[in-house]
Amino acid sequence: MEQIELEKALDFVREGDTFIVTRLDRCSRDSIDLHNILEFLKNKKV
Repeated sequence: MEQIELEKALDFVREGDTFIVTRLDRCSRDSIDLHNILEFLKNKKV
């Protein structure tokens, strides 16, 4: 996903949703970025 599309997807997900990524390299650039995304999703209860 391009960064803009990733931001749209993260904004769209709601509590109870499942966020599926088929390739981690399409979701984050490094492990810190991935950790931040996971924390964001956890806080949204996704």
